[in-house]
Amino acid sequence: MKGRSRIRTRGRIGSISLLSRATASLGVAPLHYWNFMSDRAIFAGKDVGGVTSTPGWSFTRASTGFANQVPNTEFGSQNIMLQSQTLTDAAWTNSVGGTGSAATRTANYAAAPDGTTTATRVQFALNGGATASDVSRISGATAGSLNGVGYVISFWAKLNTGSSASISIQGIGTTLASTPIAITNVWTRYSITCTTASTTPSVLIGLRGTFSTGDTMDVLLWGFQFELGSTATTYKPTTSSAVTDVSGPPLVSFGSGVLRRTNKGALIEGAATNLCLQSQTFGTTWTLGSATQTADQYVAPDATTTGDQLTAGAGLSTHFTTQAFTWTAAIHTVSVYAKYVNNRWFAITTFDGTTSRNASFDLQNGVVGALTNATSTITSVGGGWYRCTMTGSTAMAAAAGNIAFNVNATNVATNESYTALGTEIIGLWGAQIEASAFPTSYIPTTTASATRAADVATAPDARSAPFSMFVEFAPAFTTSGLDLIAYDTLTNGSGIYVPGASPPFGWVREAGVTTANVSGGGSAPVIDVAMKAAVRFAVNDTRAANSGLLGAADTVVSPPSTTTLKFAPSVFGGTQSVYLRSAAIFNSALNDAALVRAST
Repeated sequence: MKGRSRIRTRGRIGSISLLSRATASLGVAPLHYWNFMSDRAIFAGKDVGGVTSTPGWSFTRASTGFANQVPNTEFGSQNIMLQSQTLTDAAWTNSVGGTGSAATRTANYAAAPDGTTTATRVQFALNGGATASDVSRISGATAGSLNGVGYVISFWAKLNTGSSASISIQGIGTTLASTPIAITNVWTRYSITCTTASTTPSVLIGLRGTFSTGDTMDVLLWGFQFELGSTATTYKPTTSSAVTDVSGPPLVSFGSGVLRRTNKGALIEGAATNLCLQSQTFGTTWTLGSATQTADQYVAPDATTTGDQLTAGAGLSTHFTTQAFTWTAAIHTVSVYAKYVNNRWFAITTFDGTTSRNASFDLQNGVVGALTNATSTITSVGGGWYRCTMTGSTAMAAAAGNIAFNVNATNVATNESYTALGTEIIGLWGAQIEASAFPTSYIPTTTASATRAADVATAPDARSAPFSMFVEFAPAFTTSGLDLIAYDTLTNGSGIYVPGASPPFGWVREAGVTTANVSGGGSAPVIDVAMKAAVRFAVNDTRAANSGLLGAADTVVSPPSTTTLKFAPSVFGGTQSVYLRSAAIFNSALNDAALVRAST
């Protein structure tokens, strides 16, 4: 009996723990509660485990689907320094000038900053005159082959013997001049920025300053990193090839029938079709104009090495890759992931046989540039990638035309003509064309267009007034017409909905007629910004709150009895394009103070 009692108590404590956390967050105990962020659920007051373990839970989507998540901030960072902590490898070489002498290197000599015995001892010496050309030095090779790109070199150093030392570090083939660095007897990470002026940069380390004959320097070195950018990221050890951080990619793929739960919430979307062909291979189906395409050069937002390189043609003008397209008479949105390599400006252009629509994007600073007959957005997704979108201001003509991605020289929205050096480079991945006024999550294509089926998530829950609903959400790609949570249908039902550019409101429909429409007192939602809304549904008393602000009550409505709860449905003529973070049902009418607390 004792053993059984212990087991039962442990289960109750676990349930109370989740319920108490939900109660503390909402201000009142919920009957049902779903936390999509942590994948925990309460149903009928009991902890049922994961969200999809809810009794009667149903989720369908007859296709795979991508979802955005908040990526590791260092996603895509890359160490191109070879043999980053094995300075005795052939990738590192000795060089001397004048009467200097070669450095002596001893591998695995002492404990490194990570606690392993992998630090290399390097003894530099100067036997002759006192000029910089006479110094003893070593140089290491990189796996990079870029020109005119900003990099940062970082490494750890510590004195092995002696009381002081000063070394130089320089990127060979760069515009950086050698700068003396004072080394102490404590392991310290040093970094210095440079701009490559060679397609094959490397790193040089050696004595620096004015030295006398017989001067020596005895230091421990470890963890060299050579990477794009101006700030050193977490050290990534290398051997014979570059190493890229692909942890926490911004795009995650989910199989058909699998809830797209991410660290931003669970993405619920309607059906959509990518009309663009070969969305990741810009040398197939696409036609190059005074440009070259090199496949699979960069780690893409989905952590695969499928990002293409587009390079302007030397001495040529109008640099782009284009695809012929037959448009339908509708508003269209074009989106693509673009990456700054060494060329600041990028442009999207479309032509429907009559009208051009254009947008330019600053890939170095992440801002939209000039526009023609279009609106656009640019969103950083990590790893140096931006999702660039362009929506036409008017419907396309139903005619043959094209789409183009352009390497531009300046901030212009058109496919500008300029004489290129042949070194201007951008990265491209994930092109999408949708007959829609906003983009949706990425849908890969090859030789044909592809469709993502709608997400449909429900749970059985017979409910009649009084009751209350709560939802925490973040708009995914649009803030207009979002269905957040609802019971049943437009014939008889109730729920929380976001009309265009307005706060969330609670609605009630009886016999196909809207009998209540109550708005919260807060502001309209913003894409990717979390918001909370709570609504009570009671006879002659329906009221909503969002962001801790109450709206006016409806005192003449009787909510109908319902049977099925739907998560981000398309019931009230709304759109599915939302990350659900949490949701709750209360089997009572929350008072005004509780509505405010829950929605704060």
